[in-house]
Amino acid sequence: MIYAPDTRYEVAFAPERREFNLGIRAVTQNDAGVYECQVSSRDKLVRHIMLRIEGMDYASV
Repeated sequence: MIYAPDTRYEVAFAPERREFNLGIRAVTQNDAGVYECQVSSRDKLVRHIMLRIEGMDYASV
């Protein structure tokens, strides 16, 4: 479940790797920053991921 008002975000589960992946459509420089992933289970798992946006060519956006 995603807790963000932005509909560009989606989460997909890859069963063969047993992992979740965050997808962001139409990425911009404003999307850069720290993202937090939480898995609520008996033992809560939390991961922070830094997203850097490099080399965006604004002429092609």
